[in-house]
This record gives sequence, structure tokens and C-alpha cells, in this order.
Amino acid sequence: MSCTVAIPNSPVFSPATRIPVTNSLLCKSASFSSSSPSRKSSEFRTLTKFPSFTFSSLSPSSQLKILLIEKSSQATISVNRNSSECSTSAPVSTSTTVSKRKRPARLDIPVVSTNFGNFPETPTAAADFVEVEGNEYSVCCKRGRRGAMEDRYSALVNLQGDSKQGIFGVFDGHGGPKAAEFAAEHLNKNIMDELVRRNDEDVVEVLKNVYLKTDTEFLSEEFGGGSCCVTALIRDGDLVVSNAGDCRAVVSRGGIAEAITSDHKPSRKDEKDRIESLGGYVDCSNGVWRIQGSLAVSRGIGDRYLKQWVIAEPETTVVELNPELEFLVLASDGLWDKVSNQEVVDAARPLCCTGIEALQLVVSECKAKAKIVDLCEKGDAFIKEQTGNMYKNVKKKIERGVAFPTCISVNNTVCHFSPLSSDETVLEEGDIVKIDMGCHIDGFIAVVAHTHVVQGGPVTGRAADVLAAANTAAEVALRLVRPGRKNSDVTEAIQKVAAAYDCKIVEGVLSHQMKQFVIDGNKVVLSVSNPDTRVDDAEFEENEVYSVDIVTSTGEGKPKLLDEKQTTIYKRAVDKSYNLKMKASRDLEEKRARLGLVECVNHDLLQPYPVLHEKPGDLVAHIKFTALLMPNGSDRITSHALQELSPAKTIDDEPEIKTWLALPVKTKKKGGGKKKKGKKGESCQAEPMEGEPNVAES
Repeated sequence: MSCTVAIPNSPVFSPATRIPVTNSLLCKSASFSSSSPSRKSSEFRTLTKFPSFTFSSLSPSSQLKILLIEKSSQATISVNRNSSECSTSAPVSTSTTVSKRKRPARLDIPVVSTNFGNFPETPTAAADFVEVEGNEYSVCCKRGRRGAMEDRYSALVNLQGDSKQGIFGVFDGHGGPKAAEFAAEHLNKNIMDELVRRNDEDVVEVLKNVYLKTDTEFLSEEFGGGSCCVTALIRDGDLVVSNAGDCRAVVSRGGIAEAITSDHKPSRKDEKDRIESLGGYVDCSNGVWRIQGSLAVSRGIGDRYLKQWVIAEPETTVVELNPELEFLVLASDGLWDKVSNQEVVDAARPLCCTGIEALQLVVSECKAKAKIVDLCEKGDAFIKEQTGNMYKNVKKKIERGVAFPTCISVNNTVCHFSPLSSDETVLEEGDIVKIDMGCHIDGFIAVVAHTHVVQGGPVTGRAADVLAAANTAAEVALRLVRPGRKNSDVTEAIQKVAAAYDCKIVEGVLSHQMKQFVIDGNKVVLSVSNPDTRVDDAEFEENEVYSVDIVTSTGEGKPKLLDEKQTTIYKRAVDKSYNLKMKASRDLEEKRARLGLVECVNHDLLQPYPVLHEKPGDLVAHIKFTALLMPNGSDRITSHALQELSPAKTIDDEPEIKTWLALPVKTKKKGGGKKKKGKKGESCQAEPMEGEPNVAES
């Protein structure tokens, strides 16, 4: 049996917010704590998702995901099953050794849902496969050949009302389920209580004391058996992982598996030396090293008759959340004895990090002589492929794929240029390329736009000015699009930012609230206020999702439609119906589409997204991100780091803009705790996110 918990690095737990996601997952105020089934010989996994779909390489505020996996009843150590020999010359590896097998092991990775609740406290012992879905994590339990599951799990989220704090654990019982049940019920609760009571103390020392306290409490109950434990605490921008026993934690760092715990087994040299120094002995039986010829792990909760040698003191590792961390897998030995760390990461990554490379892929292909139509096709194909791999094995059909087609708009072209396959337009050296794309899972949409200059080295001159203006305006908007603020606050602020760089905010661009299957909701933020364009005043509210759209120009900021034939993107007006008369209106092949689209547009069945242009010679930059409005601020969940900028203009003499930029993205609760490492000082230029390096330095 095996138990697994996976938690993706997402805005739900990540300190910063530059992380793209497919599902606009909202962090709910509910918290959940449960234990896994009372059956042994099963596999248990939990998948936790931080903002769900990233288009770019993860930024310093990347989303972290956690996966818990308990052990399989068929678990074996990393030696040949037919061998009775054991080696004591080196510690057991926790990374890549795999038992020999005739066929690859099958990994059942739990899906991640936007729904919270419906958690069975204890799946029935007769069930062969159980999945539990929670906010940003899921649990999967699969039974092997044993008749009952002895492993348990627990999950506590939204600690002290803070959506960015959570505790997760997997507990691998042996000698009965009592120890695992006790640990699942008490260990995480004790951690939370101690952190509140001893807030200013070192978190590593606190966790050590909590493990020892929980062990003492269990022994006082006079139950038999014991349990290995692995817990993950997400707090103040840090991931704190503790383990006692052979449950393991592995993080995916840019797709590369990295073990951040070490299994406590008698075959580990330091553990063997400790046991022997206390008068115990370690011997090998049928290829497995055991303490006193009995237990195959050297640390854990319980095991009263071996307590002299089997200690509960954990080893704890503190990892700062950063852009490279994608998700964390917590699992018992039923998984790790059968497959390598990398195999688990490879299996889980498409679900945890779908689309992380979508925008990055298109940016990497933006080179001189690259055809624009090819770039658009690659972006759309990548999104379709990645989202198509999700939710294959669920009963309910879930729609997913492209929410907004990939557009590549160059230089003075403002937006929506996604040409037909016959177009031969190519990029040239020095072009300013605006990439716009979007995806969805079950109608939950994430969009992103990014501007890239086709050149090597820092971007200078007016190109740097217009990019810095867009970037700084986006940073200001992020700090103002938050619960309690009004849409008019954002409109005024971004215009002042653009003026500081001697640029204009492009008229007609709207930032929309997004809902399920709705990319342009009724709540909007106007980029430029003028007598011809007015929107209703609105106040931002908690648990809303917005597409924040910023377009800046070195020109007048009044784009025009030059050629209707360039329009290729249309949105279906689902509230409109009309019986089409022309056969061509039902045939959208490229050669006949123009004629048929006219009838559809004339009867309001389709709404066009026109290709707009500034005057020749004007430069345009575009930055768009998806923002989740949380109780304590806003999470930017889609983005991509800019190139190095050297703008001629600065905001050094703009105290109001500096004041906006100094506003915290998230409002943190007062209190102690470990400080985040590597946080840079305040800058007068646009701060790409909390913890993200400034790319608009002068």
C-alpha cells in the first residue's frame, strides 16, 4: 500500500504571485483535517495544487504543490528480491534506486479539483481505490494485496485564517493502524498549537519538540504498533518538511526530482551506529536490515518495545519557496520502494504543472525569421496537449483547452494578430513582440500577455521606456486590484505611471472580471477614462478573478482598425440565436470562412476581436495577468519575467507612484517566525512581484 500527498507551488501557499495557472482556483476559508482509510495494503496519495496553470517559467512567487503517497503492501527495498545479501558499507539512497521489475510500475496520480469538501473520513476497508479532492490538493488511496490499510493522512489548510499557511502529513503505520491514526489526529494539531504558543522560537526546534510530545502522548495510551511520519508545513513563504521513518518528501525543481528528506532505516550508517551505541543490534534477513531482527525503520512514533532504539526525533529541512519549486510529493515507502523519485515527478508533473512552459515555449521561439503563424500554432498546440492530458480518468466530462488563441502582435500592432496558415509574416531582429494567450480547465480561465524584444542584451531607448511603463503599471494595478478598492482607483493610477515614462495607456483596453466560462464579465476596469467610454463604478470583492490588461504606447494611444480582413478571432455570443441562411456560414474552412463570418457577425452570433494598430514607428508593449482576489490581497497567477531593461525615463521624482509600489501585495499577520531569505530592498522602479528581481532598472 502507499500513501501520497502532492502540493503544487501556487498562489494558495506561495508568498509571491507571479505564477500562471489554468484553473483560477480560489482559496476558501474552510479547513480540513482527516485520516486515511483503516486498511492496510493500499496506496494513498494527496495532490495539492497552488494556482493551477502556469504559462511561464515559475517566478519567485511560484506555486508549490504537495503529493502524499503511502506505501504499497507489495513494497520492497531497493535490492533484488531474490538476493539475501545486505550491504552496510553505504547508506540507503533516497533518490533513484529501483527494485528490478518485469514491467514499469503504474502510478495513479490523483486529479486536482476546484471543489472543496466531500471528504470521506475513513474510506471503507473493502474499497480498492478512493480519491478525495480538496482545495489545492487531492488524496488518493489504493489498496494492494493486504486486507486493510494501516496508513493515514491529515491536511490542515487556512491556518489561523491565513490562506497561505497549511500543514500536510502522511503516516505509515505498522503493527496495526493505531499509531498512524493517533499521529494523523494529533501531530498536525500539536504543530499548529505550538506554533501559536511559541511563535518566536526556531521552527526546527518547535517541530522536534512536537514530534517527541506526540510520541509521549501515544505511548501513554498503551497502544501497540508504531508509525513513520512525514509532515510539510507551509508558513511565511517557507516549506518546512520533517520526517521520522521512511516516508519521504521529494520536490520537483524545474522538473528535476530532489529528495529533501532522508529515509531512517537501520542500513543507514549513522542510524546503525546510533543503534549499536545504545546496545542494540542490526542484522539482515531476506535482504532487509532490521533492528533487533524485527523492525525495518529506525525512527517513528510508538514502537514501545523498541523505544530505546526507535526514536521519534525528526530531521527537519527548511526550503524557501522560489520560482523553481513546482510541487512537493510526500509518500510512504510503498511508492518509493517501487519507483524512483524522478519517475514520480515525471508522472505527477503534467497534472501539477500543466502549461508552465506554454508562454516560455513561445518566447524561446521568438527569433529573427520565425513565422508568426508557426508561433501561434505552437502555443495553441502546447496548451491543447497539456490540458488534454488532465482529467482523462474521471466520469464527468471536463472541458479544457484554449481559452484565448495565441496572438503575436509586432511593433505598432496593438493586439489580436493571429494569422491564418497562409500568412508568411516573419519576425525581424529588434521587433517588439507581444504574446497573448489563455487556457481553461472546466471553464476556469487563466490568461497572460507578455512583451519580448527580439535581440540579445539589455533593452534600451524608447523600447525600454514603453516596456518599463507597462511593467510598472502592472505592478501598481496588482496592488490596487484588491478587495475594498474601486476600479476607478486603478484607471487613474496606471495613466500616471505611463505619463512618467512619457508614454500613453492605450484607449479601449479593459480589464475584466472572469467567471467560469466567462472571459469578459460585467465588472471592468477602464484603462483610459474619456467622455466616449464610460463604465459603471465597481468595488473589488473577495474571491473574484480578474484579467488585468495593460497596454502602453509611445504614440497617442488611440489605435485604429486598418483592415477587417486581419480579424481572425471571434467570440461566440451564447445568448444569441439565429437560423443561418448561407451554407458558407456553417463552413469555417479558411477558403470559405470570410463569406460565412459576415452573416454570423451581422446577426451578432460572433463578436470580433479586431487587429488594431498605432501609427507606424510607434512602439507598443502589452502585459496581462490573471489575479485572484484573496482576503489579504491579490495573487498574480500568470506572468513571465521581462528581459533586462535600461529605460531612459525613471520614476525617481514620482513619490505617488513610489507610494503605490510600496504597498504590500499581501497583508501579512503580525508575529514572529522564520524570515524569508533573499528578499531585496525597496526599489523605485517596478517591482515585478514579492521577491522577484527588478527588471526595469535604469
